[in-house]
Amino acid sequence: MKSSGPSSQRWVIAVTKAKYLRDYKLRLWFSDGRRQVIDFGPFLRQSLNPLIRKYLDVEVFKQFTVAHGDLFWNDYDLCFAVADLYANRLLGHADASPAQKRPAGGRFRNVRAA
Repeated sequence: MKSSGPSSQRWVIAVTKAKYLRDYKLRLWFSDGRRQVIDFGPFLRQSLNPLIRKYLDVEVFKQFTVAHGDLFWNDYDLCFAVADLYANRLLGHADASPAQKRPAGGRFRNVRAA
């Protein structure tokens, strides 16, 4: 008789919805119920890459897509790891507290790097 070990059932954190607010700010909804406002402006302004800087045009920035748990622009021309969005960490530092960085028992979707 096989014994079953501890439950390995875990949930995956994904972006479920995004709404444009103003400037370069989006409100994101995550699969665990968390909502977060993220300002992409500092990331966009800091970049020297013209392929990223084109999103400083607000009309281009507004053309984002949420699909398959990811937030992206122009067929993954610009995208961010879900874990970084969840932690509001776009510039290599966390704006969230350590407790908010990773949900207990949860995993993040493995997404393509920007």
